[in-house]
Formats: sequence, C-alpha cells, structure tokens
Amino acid sequence: MGRILSLQKCESCAGLPPLSADEISELLKNPEIEGWTLNSNTGVDRIDKTFKFGSTHMADWHKEWEKSADFARGLLMLMEEEDHHASYTHIPAKNGGSVNVILVTHAVKGLSKNDFRMAAKLNKLYAKVNAERQ
Repeated sequence: MGRILSLQKCESCAGLPPLSADEISELLKNPEIEGWTLNSNTGVDRIDKTFKFGSTHMADWHKEWEKSADFARGLLMLMEEEDHHASYTHIPAKNGGSVNVILVTHAVKGLSKNDFRMAAKLNKLYAKVNAERQ
C-alpha cells in the first residue's frame, strides 16, 4: 500500500471485503491523506473532509467563491474519470464557502483503497485550485 495514492487509478472492488481497521489506520498516516477523518458513527466506516475557501478581506470573497466552485467542478470531473463517486455538499458563502466530501465504497459496505486514492486526488486538486487562483 506504499505507492503514491494520487497517481493510482481507482479499480473495481466488487467482491472484495472492506479495509481492515489496521489498513485504514495505516492509510490515514499517509501525508497525501492529510485532513481526512475516519467516521464510523453510521456503523459503516467512511472518511470525510471539509475543504474551506475564504478570505478575511471582503473585496476578495468572489475569488474564494470561484475557487470553491472550481473545486466542486473538479470533484465532479474526478468522480467521472475514476468511476468512484463521493457524497458532497458545496456551500457558497459571503466569505468564499466550503465543500464537504464523504468517501465510502458502497460495494464493500465500508472503505476501500479507492476511497483513499480519491482523498489523495482531492487534496491535490484543492492545492491546485488554490495555487491557480491567487
């Protein structure tokens, strides 16, 4: 499981078991997964993260809102490319907004390596969107 997650393609996981607690714990230590949190309160393991876009300067709020919209569009494109879909909520706000993402693999009724691949790709997308719109 040690290769660069953001460069890996999502694969079919039909018929596979969900990741074990040890596998999840190990993947969460990967620097590419920074900021993602394990959530098991529904009885099914999932990971989630809120990507925030904001400015303390009211004159810049529109740039931050555009970043949040770019990120949401990029998320949709990634889901299509990887054929791995997330639950997400885009919340526009006066200071920029946020995008909350939940990853879980319904086919395994828990987490698969695909969820961590997508998490790494989304962290990379977030960094790219923030770098492009300065």
